Amino acid sequence: MRIPAGQVMHFTEGRPPAAADDQSIGAWLGSLWLDTSTGPATPWICLSAAPGAASWLDLTRAAALAGKQPLSAVLTALAGSATGLGWGALDLVRHHQLGSAAYLAAETLRLGPVIEIATSLVMSPADCLKTIIVTAGSITVTLPPAAALRDPWRVTVKRAGATALTIARSGGDTINRVAADLTVAADTAVTLVCSSPTNFEVI
Repeated sequence: MRIPAGQVMHFTEGRPPAAADDQSIGAWLGSLWLDTSTGPATPWICLSAAPGAASWLDLTRAAALAGKQPLSAVLTALAGSATGLGWGALDLVRHHQLGSAAYLAAETLRLGPVIEIATSLVMSPADCLKTIIVTAGSITVTLPPAAALRDPWRVTVKRAGATALTIARSGGDTINRVAADLTVAADTAVTLVCSSPTNFEVI
């Protein structure tokens, strides 16, 4: 089952999850739970959110299916090649890092460079996960064609000092399912995700 971005709730609590932590609290298959009562914190993933019978797996005790590698090794590898990962995997990497620096050193969590620009920019598929900070000028940042992107392509664009910032569509693509470019207010950052072969969503 594919769950749209933004619907899978994640939790940070000072206890492990229980059977009652089910659909009634917004849990879904794939939801993550970070138990901060342990040292280091323990990440859990929801295997079933059935009412009154939720099932959660302690990820620090799980072995990866491929080669039976320790989870820490798998997540370290994920962090080193984060481009193109699904939302669940990216969130899992982040939760793993939050759990303990001993599990995954912060410097290995590479989610894309930060780039400052003062001239207009046409983005490409290779710009996935980048953060673009627009520092000056009246700038247009043009998105690549959605049909050419790998799910879930994502970028963050911030207007910081620019006199104007427009995020332009390519061809007949839409933003938030509207056929119009996006004007970004001063001192505002927006994150855009390619949600279909013709659309970007602002999250």
